[in-house]
Amino acid sequence: MAKKDPNTILPSNIAYAKGLTGPVTNLALPGQMGYAPNLAYYHAYADYTKRPVIAFLMEAPAGFQDLDHPDDRVAALKNLIEVYPRSISGLDQSLEVEYTSTPFGGAGEEMETLAKVKRNRSQPSFEWVEKIGTPVKAFWQDYIIQLLGNPDTNVPAVVSQGRSTPYGLYPDYTAFSVLFVEPDPTQKFCIEAWLCTNMMPRQGPRIEGSRDITETPANLTHTIGFTCLQQVGNGVRKLGQSFLDAANQTGIDPNNRRAWLQEVEADVKAQDTGYVNNMNTVRNETV
Repeated sequence: MAKKDPNTILPSNIAYAKGLTGPVTNLALPGQMGYAPNLAYYHAYADYTKRPVIAFLMEAPAGFQDLDHPDDRVAALKNLIEVYPRSISGLDQSLEVEYTSTPFGGAGEEMETLAKVKRNRSQPSFEWVEKIGTPVKAFWQDYIIQLLGNPDTNVPAVVSQGRSTPYGLYPDYTAFSVLFVEPDPTQKFCIEAWLCTNMMPRQGPRIEGSRDITETPANLTHTIGFTCLQQVGNGVRKLGQSFLDAANQTGIDPNNRRAWLQEVEADVKAQDTGYVNNMNTVRNETV
């Protein structure tokens, strides 16, 4: 088998690879969409497959500490951010380039001049499938009423606790921060990262009722968008890489994981019947 060209991977910290982690394909190698493909460089034409982002809760609202059972609230938020979402969307750091335009001659041409470069905002949105007892609904409903405002008064219910903290005056009291990391397919390298703070729910869970006895009952899905101030760039990617480094996969092989159930439950084992009992019966009846 032919060896890869040694220049397949662009050296780190060179040209457009600066600030990136993991292998970066060298675009100076031949592509395959010219007059004819060149199989000697097929490996350098391999596509990147986008992976799901990993979310890490960085800060919880300080206001949780003025409510009952703050540790339970922080643990619930951490799981809702990191391991419960069915989907996360709305992360964006794309650049938009704006130009001014003036007529160029009489033939209809336009002279475009650079005016401004802008970056798109991230507006994170999470989707959760509700669980028995509707805890997802209860958590976000309680979050809004306790820290953001009761609809009857538009005053956060935490004020009724009588504590001398600055209720809702500063966003770290009511908001949380999340680091979103897009890993490569091996989950070893940070491809992209978003550090989002000032995150608060834009709306509560949908709490609606209806009746149609001809329909099959369906599960309940909550989709909630959040406010966000984001930081992106090399420093945030470096932070994301440190989190992936901490999530070391060495020794983690689900194929070798011990079976979660090791023994037959006592009430089942106590029954004088079943497959093994049938075998013993046949054995005892052998002449």
